[in-house]
This record gives sequence, C-alpha cells and structure tokens, in this order.
Amino acid sequence: MSFKQYQKVDIHAHYIPQCYLDAMNECFGGNPDKFPQPTWSPEKHLAFKEELGIAFSLVSVSSPHMNFGTPEYNAVLARKCNDEGAELVRNHPDKFALIASLPLPDVEASLKEIAYCCDTLNVAGFTLPTNTRGTYITAPELECIFAELDKRGALVTFHPNKPTGIPEGVVSDTFPVPLMEFFFDTTRVVVGLVTKGYMTKYSNINYLLPHCGALLGYIADRLKSFRPVLISTGTVEEGFDVEKILAGLYYDLAGNTAAKQFPNMRQIADDSRYFYASDFPFTPLPVIISAGEDLFNAPYMDDVLKDKVAFKNAEGLLGKKLV
Repeated sequence: MSFKQYQKVDIHAHYIPQCYLDAMNECFGGNPDKFPQPTWSPEKHLAFKEELGIAFSLVSVSSPHMNFGTPEYNAVLARKCNDEGAELVRNHPDKFALIASLPLPDVEASLKEIAYCCDTLNVAGFTLPTNTRGTYITAPELECIFAELDKRGALVTFHPNKPTGIPEGVVSDTFPVPLMEFFFDTTRVVVGLVTKGYMTKYSNINYLLPHCGALLGYIADRLKSFRPVLISTGTVEEGFDVEKILAGLYYDLAGNTAAKQFPNMRQIADDSRYFYASDFPFTPLPVIISAGEDLFNAPYMDDVLKDKVAFKNAEGLLGKKLV
C-alpha cells in the first residue's frame, strides 16, 4: 500500500486564523521568522487531507507565538484564535481537533484560557511555545501552567519559536529561522524540562514533542553521561534517569525524519510513541509527499509499524477511533 493510500491521523498540522495574520502584520509588518507565509483555508486543508489520505488532523497555531502586544491584546488574540479553531472543529467534527494556544507569558490570562478551552471548547490539547519573546516555558513563574495542565490530564505539544539573541553575522540575515534555530530551541527547552523534573512531577500530562524530538536523539547519551555531574551540582536528584523519562514522551514525525532521526529515536522510545505528522501548510506539498514516501517505504517500516505510525498510536493517545 502506498503512502497516500494509507489512512492517516495527522498529529501536527496548523490553521492560520485571519485575526492572527492581521495581528502579526499590525505588530511586526509580516512574519518575523523570515519564512514564506503560506495561505490557508478550511477548504484548502480539506483538499490536502483528501489528496494525502489523511482522515483526521490535530491543528494548532504555529510560530511566532501570539505575544505581540500588551497582555490585554494578547489575551484577546488568543481567545479569537481558539474560537476560530473551535469553529473549524464544529464544522468538521470528524476531520479536525483543536490544539489551543495560550496568551503566555501572562499567567492569569493563560489559566483563564485553559479553563475556557477545556470547559467550553472541549479542546484536544494545548500548544506551548518553547519561548515567547525571550521568556522560556521553563521559567519558574510559568510552572503553575504545567500544574494546571497536569490537573486536567492534558495533551501538551510544544512549538519552537525564534530564540532571542541570535548572534549577528553567524548565518545569513535571510536564513529562515525554522531551518536550524527551531531544532536548537526545542532541544534546549526539553532538556530544561527534563532536568527540572517536570516530566516526573507533572506526569499526568501527555507530552508530545515536535519533529521527532529535534536533537534529543543525538544528545540523550551525552545527557546520560553527565548524570554524575548533574547530581553533584544539585541540578537533578539522585534517581535521575534520562532514558526512562525520554522513553515516556511522545514524538511526532514531522519533517524528513525517516533516514536518521526516527531510527535513532527508536532506540530511546518504543514504537507506540510515534505519530505521522505533515506540518501543513508550512511545509510545501511536494516536501510532505516526499518525506511521507521516504518514511512509509523505509526498510524498517513493516505493516505493523506503519499502522501504528499512521493511525493506531494516535487513536490510543486520543482514546477514540479516528480512521
């Protein structure tokens, strides 16, 4: 069976609310990530799903995180974006689920938005930015966000954002931020959460990491080797077990993960932990198709693993039949 013929759940895709575009243009004069802004509509997304055999999609707002103006401005924008995403789900309940956004770093507004999204919109989960204009999700003042999401047993995804303080002149000024910095920022934040003990302390959260864990597959052994140092400096507790923690997380396979990342990560977590992901509409259609074909035609992808990655793992995580 070909890649397109497989019925799939797309665990990492995006919608682009008009209010979000308007706010980004108003505050930044366009996309600050130096990345071409794709066009999106429900109709285009449904046509894409039909072409690629995607039965169900989880959608969220991508980067930049909506920390554009005053706290009041950001709270209103987050509510508008979440309401628009919820409308998409109401119009197509068998096709989409919403991963909601929060007006971080405003704690009070974010806690209110969690309650609204869970109790009124019935969202599938939440997306947290790696950082929002320099305030990282690992900041101590934001820990209460994890505590609240833990109480609700939430699915939590992370989306990388442009880190502040990128040295000038190291790379071209036209270098797209997502190409390299997104992987660095994702890895930086996950290692921070792991060493701060969040994954253990707030274990009722289902943590879903983008892009096959970014660079985690390559740094995991190094992090393990530093365990005695981390313990001696009081960074982690005596029982710190990075292998166990990483094995308990979930990973989407957005991007070109088939050749190196996915085989490497399979040494870290078992096959129930991985999910097909397109990153539509920010990844061009030919790249999505090529990456999907490479993944589903990889020599290690037997029928059992294909089914798990395509839809079974997602159905298990979300607790319902989707295909």
